[in-house]
This record gives sequence, structure tokens and C-alpha cells, in this order.
Amino acid sequence: MIAYISSSPITHRESFTFNEVNEINRAGLKIVIFALRNTPKCGNELDKMTEYTNLFSWNTLKAHIGYLFRFPIRYFKTILGVLRTDSLKSFYIFIKSVPIAKRIKELNIIHIHSPWASSGATACWIISKLIHTPFSFTAHAWDLFCGGKILKEKMREASFIIAISDYNKKYIIDKFGIEYAPKIHVIHCGVDLNEFTLENKKPKRKNILSIATFTEKKGTEYLLRAIKLLKDNGNNFEVVISGVCTDRKEKQYKRKLESYIKENDLQDNISIIEKPDRKQIRSLMRESALFVLPSIIAENGDRDGIPVVLMEAMASGLPVVSTRVSGIPELVIDNESGILANPGNLVDLADKMLYLLADSALQNRLKENARKKIEEEFDVLKNSNLLRKLFMTSEKIMKV
Repeated sequence: MIAYISSSPITHRESFTFNEVNEINRAGLKIVIFALRNTPKCGNELDKMTEYTNLFSWNTLKAHIGYLFRFPIRYFKTILGVLRTDSLKSFYIFIKSVPIAKRIKELNIIHIHSPWASSGATACWIISKLIHTPFSFTAHAWDLFCGGKILKEKMREASFIIAISDYNKKYIIDKFGIEYAPKIHVIHCGVDLNEFTLENKKPKRKNILSIATFTEKKGTEYLLRAIKLLKDNGNNFEVVISGVCTDRKEKQYKRKLESYIKENDLQDNISIIEKPDRKQIRSLMRESALFVLPSIIAENGDRDGIPVVLMEAMASGLPVVSTRVSGIPELVIDNESGILANPGNLVDLADKMLYLLADSALQNRLKENARKKIEEEFDVLKNSNLLRKLFMTSEKIMKV
């Protein structure tokens, strides 16, 4: 049995983690999920696998008292390690991690994993210090590129690290040191090939789709500007932008996009759909002729990993245009499984979209190659099995 520790319950929004957990569990390795944030249940099949911890409760207090009296040196060493991070958030995670550590010991869990390098990985690091159970984490995007100084501590003490791309592995080695190379394993995120299938699509010739969170790193503003450039040159397209707003910054970014659409008289060309569910996403992909994700590196250094939505589009037989950012070129091989533009270059983006939409033979070739690429390297079933095997050998890895 292993434990997954996440900052919040795992939902369909993080489809890569959701599918990963389901596949590992189906393969016979039982998983218990611990959510640091005590939010309402999500109504999905992972609910029954998820446990929550209250910040202020008798069980939390009892767990802290128990470790304080049974292992005082270990307890205070862990607190000192947490305090050195200069983060109140880390101390909050410490309070919640102690009762989780007690529960992990009760369940005889052999390994702890976080699907992100952020809060969940911090909890894993704390719990491992308390009970000496090996831990690992997966490094995706913002959790790696915008991680705090505690990230190096977590890397040093993890039994292994999952990088979702070769780019991420190189980034870790370049930033933190070559000594971490032996413990980094590249395992791509994946998609459920039964959910996203090649279907007889009948898209409108000029329909363009972009699905992304409303954040700077997704580069959606460059898509809008590229569409305006094309319209000014006599090329009219229908564009659907779909995404989710979960915080104040995302809402601000969405309002910025809406203002640009209105100010440039693009209401007839561009529509925004918020909070699409899985069924809507599949439907939008069937109806579209082209998928565009013009990712950039944000001012704070944040950037995409390898966006799963690109994998979903490619698995569905939808030609894609994206950019040369982070691990995207590992998925979208230029002129082979998709088309790549230079990030932040709206002229290049506009040219690449026009070029692809005008060539049906190229579209067909890219679609065929893209599906093959997903089947070979981005199948969640295959990649979850690689991760499961690492979990099963984690104790051996820890001793090396």
C-alpha cells in the first residue's frame, strides 16, 4: 500500500493524476490519498480512497503529543527543519502532516508520493523525517519553476523524483546540481486512449479551439492578437477559448482577454466558455479544425510542463499548433506531429495557423503521426505502470 499526498482532493481537472491513481490502483497496488485541504467531497470514484485531516481537532493534538513524547528529538529536529524554510505555510503543513504520519504507520504504508513538488511534497518530506518512510514527488511546471528554497531540501531527501519531461530533468540538474541526476526518472503524463479516440470529425473549416487556464503562461493574449492580425488581412476565423478561473489572478487575466476582444471588435470571431466539463471538452474537439496553445514563459518564470490538453487534442485527431516552450517540443515534433511557433511571436503564430489550415494533406499526416506519438509515449496506462514499478522498488532505491 502507498499514500498519495495532495494539497487538495484529486479531481478530473487534474486528469493526468486522476487517471494515474486509478490505473495504479487497478493494477493491484492499493492507494490511500491524504488531502491537506479539508474541502467538500468531489463526487468522483477517488472519494472513497481519500482521507482528510482537520487543523484543529483532538486527533491532530493527540498525534502531536504522541510524537513529542515518544520521539522528542525527531519531532524537534523536524520542526527546526520546517522553521528554516522561513515559511508559515510549511509550519501549517507540519501541523497537518503529523496526524497523517500516524495514520500512515497504522496502515503499514511502504511509500509516500506527492503528484506535485509543492505542498504535498513538503508534507511527504516532513512525514518521512518523522517515520522514515521513503517518499517521492512529481515535478510538473509552476511547482518546479517557481518552487521555494525548500524544494532543494525535498530533492535531497526524496528516494526518487519524477520529471514529466526531459526538459524538467535538465532544468533540475542545471539549477540544483548534477548529483540529483541518478534519482530523476522521466515519466510523461498520459491520457486515457479510450476516452480520447479518433472519430469521424466534421469540423467547420475555420474553427479554432484553445483550452487553457486563464494564466499568462498559456499565451492566450497572443492568440487573440494573432486572430486580429489575420482578420485585418481578410481572414475570418471562429475561435473558442475555454478554461477555468479558480483565483483572483485568473479572473483578472480573463477580464483582460474579454476587454481586448471588445476593444478590437472581435466578438463575432471569439467566444469564451468557462468551466468546461470532460464531455464538453470532447465535443469541442470534435467540432474544431485546429487546436492552438501558444504557451510562453511568464514574467515570474512560470511555464508549462507538457500540457495534457495538447495530448488530448492529438489523441482525438485534432491538428495542433503550439510553441517551443519547456517540454512541449518533446510532444509536438515540428512538422511531424504538429506545428511549432516561436513563443510570444504573434506574426509567426498567425502564419503557422494559416499555413496548417490551408493544407489538408499536411493536417492528415500530422493527425496520424500525433495519434501514434500519444499511443507510444503518452498512454496513461503504460506510464502509470512505470511509476507503479518504481513505487514497488522504492525501499531498494532508498538504500542505494
